[in-house]
Amino acid sequence: GEVLESGIQNGISPKAASAETPVRCLTLSATTRGKFNSSCFKYVDLDDEVAEKYRLQPGDLLVQRANSIDYVGISAVYDGEAGAFIFPDLMMRMRAGKLVSVEFLHLCLAAEPSRAYMRANATGTQGNMPKVNQGTVSGIPVPVPPLESQHRIVSTVKELLALCDQLKLDLVQARQQREYLASVLVEQAVA
Repeated sequence: GEVLESGIQNGISPKAASAETPVRCLTLSATTRGKFNSSCFKYVDLDDEVAEKYRLQPGDLLVQRANSIDYVGISAVYDGEAGAFIFPDLMMRMRAGKLVSVEFLHLCLAAEPSRAYMRANATGTQGNMPKVNQGTVSGIPVPVPPLESQHRIVSTVKELLALCDQLKLDLVQARQQREYLASVLVEQAVA
């Protein structure tokens, strides 16, 4: 909570509209993978004046306040168009302050110590929709190295994740090639 620009804000979930409206509200699926997905929303009936205080800005950090025990507290950085969406009551919005990069804060929240903290402090864990509250989220311990170090860490993590993605792709291609070669060998053996 000490590294945020302002307090944590819960969203709003007005009734879904039966037709397209000017207000689009994200669904939980928009952030469940830890990245923002702009295709997961519903149109809602909400006065524009009310919607204004829930409109998202690029760099907003969204945290799921309710989901299954494995996903409660999952965060994603909003990288959509300014004001294009509002966020639902099952999410909280945070804005990083001057001491911390939003990308670094997102990495911290995605790290296993923070995930374990969320799971341990969720309420209603017996049901299928455990919840975390603003106090729980603002109490997550977050290291705060100098901004320059935060940017280096984010850059290094991005490079390593890209390498992991490439290795996964290479493994899939190798498996496909192995299966193809095995089928060719079987064909030749039977012929």
